[in-house]
Amino acid sequence: MLARSRAGFFIQLEQLPGPEASRKRAESVDKPETMNTTNQTHTVQAPVYCGIDIAKNQFDADLGGKIRQFDNTPNGIKKFFAALPADSHLVMEATGHYHLQLVDLAHQAGIALSVINPAWIKNFSRSGGKRAKTDPIDAAIITAYARVFKPAPAVALSESLKVLREMYAVRESLIGMRVALQNQKDRLTDRKLRSMIQAQIKTLLKKEEQIDARMAETVNADQDLKAKSEVLRRNKGVGPQCATTLLCELPELGTIGRKNAAALAGVAPYNNDSGKFQGKRRIAGGRKKVRNALYM
Repeated sequence: MLARSRAGFFIQLEQLPGPEASRKRAESVDKPETMNTTNQTHTVQAPVYCGIDIAKNQFDADLGGKIRQFDNTPNGIKKFFAALPADSHLVMEATGHYHLQLVDLAHQAGIALSVINPAWIKNFSRSGGKRAKTDPIDAAIITAYARVFKPAPAVALSESLKVLREMYAVRESLIGMRVALQNQKDRLTDRKLRSMIQAQIKTLLKKEEQIDARMAETVNADQDLKAKSEVLRRNKGVGPQCATTLLCELPELGTIGRKNAAALAGVAPYNNDSGKFQGKRRIAGGRKKVRNALYM
């Protein structure tokens, strides 16, 4: 019954408005793709992958096999862009928020980029027997990963969605603080302390309500976000908060099919077969916050 409801849910997601699906991945690095037309032949150049290992204050970039370090600041990123070869495709790990500035500036400059799950890079490195770990080595490994798997370019987020995601993150923090205070209050025996904690909880609840109102305003002011939210909320059990979570944590909605959406949400059952053995299908991976919102 649960599987049927999930399937129905993600079938609806295919109807979400949005840009067309991501472009097909590039052909082999060694063999550029040739496209014939009626009058002439065009050669599509393969991307030049540039692996980047990002830290708080600086990042290491693999520029054609040469590792260079740049400051993780607007000026440092500008110098990095100037050093890039033509047809560059930046590839980096998701590193909390340290990579976001580089992502935004790359989109503004029209430079293709992909943000990869760090676990995939780690497993790729281990599969090659690599044990040493330094920032330059990590940058080179990310480049090697990109050459093998040719990740699709990431789609730039709208300004409204960026603001919505910031408010969503703050709201999550406020909820965590409120829950922690509530748990602490339940263990207290002193009446005055309980009263102080309760006052803090009420303050946090007010702030949550204010953020909820601003999030609703942001969604309603953006035609794309509003249309997606309305489609999501047509599904039974999907309310304003669940829809907002999906918009923030699964921005690919509207650009991918239902199977990919289910996999990203972590609700796709995966095979576990070997020879004549047919194991039980289980869900795995995906984005925890999306999965939690759907279970709620």
